[in-house]
Amino acid sequence: MLSFRFAPYSLLVFSLFLASCGGGGDDSGGSSSSSSSASSATSSSSASSASSSSSSSSSSSSASSSSGGADTTAPSGYELTPENAVVSESNQSSFDVTLTGLEVGATYTLSWSDSATGTASNNAVVTSAEITETLDLSSFAEGQIQIALQLADSAGNVGQTIVSNVSKVLTGSSVAISGTITFDLVPHNEFTNGLNYNATIEAPARGIVVEALNASDQVLASTVTDSAGAYSVIVDAETNVRIRAYASMQSDSPAWDIEVGDNTDGNALYAIQGTLASSGTENSERHLHASSGWNGVNAYTGTRSAAPFAILDAVYESLSIIQQADPDIVLPAMDIFWSPNNRATPGANADGDIGNSHFFSGDNAIYLLGSANNDTDEYDRHVVTHEFGHYLDYNVFRSDSIGGTHTLSEELDMRVAFGEGYANAFAAMSLNDPEYRDSSGSSQSVGFVFDVSEGSNANPGWFNEASVHAFVYAIHQAGANNFAAMFNTLASDDYVNTAALTSVHTFGSILKAQNTGLVSVVDQLASEHGFTLSDIYGSSESNDGGVSIALPIYHSLTVDGAATTVCSTNTGGEYNKLGNANYIRVDVPSLGSYDINVVRSSGMTGSDPDFWFMQEGALFGIADGSQQNNEELTRVYNAGPGLIIVWEASNYDNESGGGNVCFNVSMSSN
Repeated sequence: MLSFRFAPYSLLVFSLFLASCGGGGDDSGGSSSSSSSASSATSSSSASSASSSSSSSSSSSSASSSSGGADTTAPSGYELTPENAVVSESNQSSFDVTLTGLEVGATYTLSWSDSATGTASNNAVVTSAEITETLDLSSFAEGQIQIALQLADSAGNVGQTIVSNVSKVLTGSSVAISGTITFDLVPHNEFTNGLNYNATIEAPARGIVVEALNASDQVLASTVTDSAGAYSVIVDAETNVRIRAYASMQSDSPAWDIEVGDNTDGNALYAIQGTLASSGTENSERHLHASSGWNGVNAYTGTRSAAPFAILDAVYESLSIIQQADPDIVLPAMDIFWSPNNRATPGANADGDIGNSHFFSGDNAIYLLGSANNDTDEYDRHVVTHEFGHYLDYNVFRSDSIGGTHTLSEELDMRVAFGEGYANAFAAMSLNDPEYRDSSGSSQSVGFVFDVSEGSNANPGWFNEASVHAFVYAIHQAGANNFAAMFNTLASDDYVNTAALTSVHTFGSILKAQNTGLVSVVDQLASEHGFTLSDIYGSSESNDGGVSIALPIYHSLTVDGAATTVCSTNTGGEYNKLGNANYIRVDVPSLGSYDINVVRSSGMTGSDPDFWFMQEGALFGIADGSQQNNEELTRVYNAGPGLIIVWEASNYDNESGGGNVCFNVSMSSN
């Protein structure tokens, strides 16, 4: 049973185009907020009911694998078509479901379930591209029945789960209202990398919450759309009902709760809805469509009601691939904030001055740009899924990244390089598309693109996000189950509680330890991209990126022993660049009070050393005073491995000044 979370939000309900046929009458729209007209007429294909075919949206990948031509392409393009949107007295014992676009030789799993009766399923090897299954649904209770189809080929590649919802209605006092929820999806122009409004398609709003409401806005029935954007609810006959679709995706098992709100309007939850009309005495259809608001020429002149649903549709793709890795995943609730007022200006989120599209761990929320003729990201699906990757970092995996500006050619702090590189790769893997595009400019007509399958030509290595994203994406392409292997490594206790900082060395070393069959391909790909995976500390790394103080990656320090010398530089830039900070390993012998002392030993005078002390990803001490040439901190630490991260403050402030300086670091017991 789904339990929907709407309490924290007010509602921002868009006007819409609604087509209705059957017993419900002819609805023409309606809204509790400002009105707008549809950008285009609904095509004949959009008037389909819940019995419309559902198809997998993932496309075949033609990228070569590093394992010598192994089949890494999951089955796709298959469809599931129930004979009707409604299961009735006459067809409940022999309800036909047609499966098309099947891959001969693959194994299909067809399952059907409801919240009261449970689940039944059938598994068989595909012998024909089209198969009709006859289901006995007589034992199922009245209400929604979910029918699901999934294919797995002989190489172990698993396709998306295609879902269709039907309603079982037997009594004359109830009727089913069925339909589809769709939105305008604007693709990119492959030549300019801007948005191509002339190629806008009507896409299904998949996995979103739909409610049937009475005249007092009381909920009569709730459901979630299926893979074709179809929904079906059962309500009392001859009752005034409106259908409302929320920019919200919720599920109990697997579990997630993801909503899109307007940060410039009190975090109001976006929704579209139809007008109030009688449910009649017969089953009927009502279809809702969210428009882009584009005038067909050069501007947004209508309400951009499609944007929140386009954002969620990109997240839907990420959820689909995650489910294949962990079918029982439980994700913490997350909000996504988008507004036409969100612009690339730093300031207050409530004013739309979000600086850039980003994930903010403080709110556990993603903020996305929406300012027209400047930078909008609702249709930049790689941007959305990249930020969703950061959400996973902070909620399912672990991230030690310090953030900051970054480019594909820079030599970065290893924590930033891995965090950004993996997020790029995650977007490409989620969307099955290595070409990462981001639109901007007047009429969103220009943008940029980079190929995630390609690494860095200028500065390859463990400190470069392009090297990292190409490395991760290549592992994904090298084997059918490699995404699951990587996902489960990142979610494992070994990784989340590692004594080292998050980096490609930590990730790659633990991935190899947990998946011995991947050792050779992972090592080969690491070598191709300029780094060596020996252990979580990168102890055998020989690539310093031209910054000599970057190696060794971790220095060693003995409590009550001699001081260790580390250095800081800003030769490649400041704050999050290679060489700004250095890392020291230390084993704390027992629980107790210890003193850490950092003293300038050479280089620029008037230095300001700062440091952190960390254990298993937790920050146990911060020393960032302004005194010159020395920094000291005394406190109680736990027994076990720890890390001291040391930097020069003037190499972290992104201001003029800074330079090369070295420090002697010691730790003593009290």
